[in-house]
Amino acid sequence: MLEGKYHQVKRMVAAAGNRVEKLHRERIGGFGLPDDLAEGQWRWLDDADLAKLRQN
Repeated sequence: MLEGKYHQVKRMVAAAGNRVEKLHRERIGGFGLPDDLAEGQWRWLDDADLAKLRQN
């Protein structure tokens, strides 16, 4: 079954008798969102950011 982490987390929490209202991802791999990036904003990734995303 292919599904995103959001849906996987929702199902796991539901199995414990609760529900998810909102999730917020702050980090993917070695890349974390900058503190000055407001909710709903975006920015282009530079080479250093892409390298962090490719780290395992």
